[in-house]
Amino acid sequence: MTTPTITIDDKKYAIDQITAQGKEILGMIQATEHKLAELNRDLAIAQTAKTFYLKALVEHLPKALEG
Repeated sequence: MTTPTITIDDKKYAIDQITAQGKEILGMIQATEHKLAELNRDLAIAQTAKTFYLKALVEHLPKALEG
């Protein structure tokens, strides 16, 4: 059976040899990565909504001013 590893700076480390505090930090890194992915999804949703609203606004604008 293969020992689970983590790669940091192109070096592999055996997860079962990480200290308890190191495993807590690893958990925080994983939680942070999850939160960043969630925020990126939210950003994509917000950007899509903004594009839609801008297109909808154009239909309600008066004639553009000269210059």
